[in-house]
Amino acid sequence: MKFDFINSIDVETSGTSLLGYVETTYDELVKRFGEPTSLHENDKINCEWCLKFTKNNGEEVIATIYDWKVDETPKDLYKWHIGGFPKRAFWVMRFIEGQGHFNTLEEVTLL
Repeated sequence: MKFDFINSIDVETSGTSLLGYVETTYDELVKRFGEPTSLHENDKINCEWCLKFTKNNGEEVIATIYDWKVDETPKDLYKWHIGGFPKRAFWVMRFIEGQGHFNTLEEVTLL
């Protein structure tokens, strides 16, 4: 399945919840998704990507990738949190989790 995505502060992520994790580096996330959507200075999240994927059938899926309760943004290998709306962003989490690393994001095979 082919899809496009945007990384934007305008992506509505209110109501998303934790779906899983991906162990990767900050640089790898920047390489795949661009600079973080937002950098926070609070007690829970330092850095977050707010993503909207559009499948080739036009369906839109919201997902977030973020750190959680760390003193500063992790730069080395880290277990990043993946959030979204259950069942809608689950395929994104399963793709990333199943691969164990990031491959091209041009084509995703749903599990």
